[in-house]
Amino acid sequence: MGIKVHTDSIATQESRTVHRCEALRTTNDPKTGAKAGEPCNYYVGAKLYDGRWLCHWHKPADATPAPEPEKPAPRPPKGGKIDSPDDAQRLAAWGAQQVALGHLPHQRGNSIANLCREFRRAFAESGTLAKWMMSANLLRRSAEAARRGDRARSDHWWQKLVEFENNDGARFDDLLAALKADMEKNP
Repeated sequence: MGIKVHTDSIATQESRTVHRCEALRTTNDPKTGAKAGEPCNYYVGAKLYDGRWLCHWHKPADATPAPEPEKPAPRPPKGGKIDSPDDAQRLAAWGAQQVALGHLPHQRGNSIANLCREFRRAFAESGTLAKWMMSANLLRRSAEAARRGDRARSDHWWQKLVEFENNDGARFDDLLAALKADMEKNP
């Protein structure tokens, strides 16, 4: 059923075999007078599909692969709960790692980083960081006194730390002044 058609006017070019579409029409074509049920016979771009020559209108639809089932999102450390700046830093690092591995879209990673950054700023402004720093200073002063062998001074600063923790930092300014005075006396 192949017809020889020259593809070029140059005589040196080889001719190729042209195949007409073998699919049956489903509608009438008023322009050509072709009726439904007749072969299509369109020959431009006809290709062999499953043993039949078909034009681009009648070729089978591309078999699109079934979408992969969506993987569950990876679980963040501590379930995403942030209680301290260390937790925020750990979560931000986890988010960056998941984006780098391709497990999270970059928009989610950016959101995690922004939320952690905001938590750290709010944490510092809330006074909680200052309370932690005061507790660390009191503990350090107690440990330094104990290292020097000054048991009375060590117990004094330890007691101040316990009071500070029990009062939820109520006497912050008094403790800060006492720490400064002690630092001047015992550098």
